Amino acid sequence: MLGRTRAGGDYDQPVSSNDVEELEAMMSKWEGFVSASDYVVVDDDVDVHEPDVIIDDEAEKEEEEEEESKETVIQPAIVLRHCLELSSFLLQRGAQTDSERRALSTVTALVWETTLKANQQKTMGDLVM
Repeated sequence: MLGRTRAGGDYDQPVSSNDVEELEAMMSKWEGFVSASDYVVVDDDVDVHEPDVIIDDEAEKEEEEEEESKETVIQPAIVLRHCLELSSFLLQRGAQTDSERRALSTVTALVWETTLKANQQKTMGDLVM
């Protein structure tokens, strides 16, 4: 059987049931013939519960829109820290960065004001309670 297949080179052709039986008979004569069930224990009594998958396209779209509409909130104290770091960097660069330092000082003043307001709001909230 194998010789015919090799000689013909028709590996894509379906195998007849006689050839399969012949192959099984040859394999059963070998000492090394073992069934996979000797090695693999299958428990037929195990119930597998697969939950139904419900895809709600509208809910997914709403969640995506909410995520897109949310703006990233950065704490004013963190922004102030970055402004100060950038300011020290610009000072090291010298006179070439005068206009950038002036613009940064304006931004730093606004951030400082926002930070103070945020701290005052927290403090007032603590006093009320």
